[in-house]
Amino acid sequence: INSGLMLTLSGVLTNVRSLFVFNIIDCQTVSYFGVINIYEF
Repeated sequence: INSGLMLTLSGVLTNVRSLFVFNIIDCQTVSYFGVINIYEF
């Protein structure tokens, strides 16, 4: 659970960073993997 939480937080931070860089494709990919990490709980 702890590692899954860290992966999700890491995904959120990468998602925010991608938004700042306006890299839409990476943003959507990170969001997709973030959902997978949440379901892995």
